Amino acid sequence: MYLYYLIFGYVTVYINEDDRAAAATALLRRGLSAKIDTNGNLRIPFLKRKRFFNALKNIPYSIVSSGGLPVALLNNKHRYGLFAGAAVALSIYIVASLFVWDVRVSGNEKISDAVILDELSDVGFDVGSRWGSLSLGKVEGEMLESSENVGWININRRGCVAYVTVKEKTVYKAEEENVSYSNIVAACDCVIEELTVRSGVACVAAGDTVKRGDLLISGIIPGELGGGFVKADGDIYGRVSEDITVEVQRNEKFASYGKEELIEEKLKIFKFRINIFKKYRKIDNTCVIIEDVKECTLLGKYRIPIALERTYAAKKTESMKSYTDLELTSVASARLAEMRFIKLSDAELLKIRTEGKYTDSGYKMISRVTVLRDVGETKIFG
Repeated sequence: MYLYYLIFGYVTVYINEDDRAAAATALLRRGLSAKIDTNGNLRIPFLKRKRFFNALKNIPYSIVSSGGLPVALLNNKHRYGLFAGAAVALSIYIVASLFVWDVRVSGNEKISDAVILDELSDVGFDVGSRWGSLSLGKVEGEMLESSENVGWININRRGCVAYVTVKEKTVYKAEEENVSYSNIVAACDCVIEELTVRSGVACVAAGDTVKRGDLLISGIIPGELGGGFVKADGDIYGRVSEDITVEVQRNEKFASYGKEELIEEKLKIFKFRINIFKKYRKIDNTCVIIEDVKECTLLGKYRIPIALERTYAAKKTESMKSYTDLELTSVASARLAEMRFIKLSDAELLKIRTEGKYTDSGYKMISRVTVLRDVGETKIFG
């Protein structure tokens, strides 16, 4: 009976002792069965409350309490959205529990998590994979067969999260029994500034001018020094002079792009995609397609398997631009600075001299630089 009242609800009323006999008679006349306890309380089914109240209309009574599911819904009739939201959330939780939400890797030291996650993805195990279609033992076996980095792996499931424990492969490098004997030669024309020999015999000294291919450190040990062959090793820095040139045409063709137009939008949940918006029209060949993927995170830190994928189209047009003399020098200077940064990234700049001149087609600018860089190049004995 308690379960019935919990599901269908109830109302408890109190009847004075002097009126209890009359109340029982009135209920019996209406064919209503009820029991008034020793405290004068009468529990009425919520769904039949109107019939009971009509039967007791001439009997003094007071409502003591009410309860059960119908009463809770009635008291929260303005909160149906809350119940609906709870139901939707529960449904999403049940569906989401069928998939892998996150993969956490431990035990790796030299190999990054990203590398291991990529290798797991290659064997079909990733965020969004369905637990029911997975055989963790099979995934572990395929991972060990295909991975170049993992020597042991164990995958455990805790809720929606996969905890992957790995041990990296130990690579044993055998000591080289047959050493490739070599010399070190000059990689370019330069003036030797510094020379440090760790193995072999120095053939030049600081201040010497050498040409490309000249011998700097020899791997052949002369007889007076014991004789034999070695793999030449050392650091050789030379002063190198070179030209960095850029030429800007007075009339150049430029590509410009119009406003990005959204042509497709999808919501990706796990490995499923839901179309939100799509523009059904033919894309012009002159348009550039731009893909944009925004992954969702929890608290800005934890990645969740939900992403918004957008595709844009931007109109591409080409036009000619004519530079003034002032613009020519400005553009040439900016492009030359960028080229210097790239070419001198591995060298120490010692001296620079830049000059420019107008040509029939535009403007030419040259930087003559002197730098200090590693000029040694290994050459195996042939």
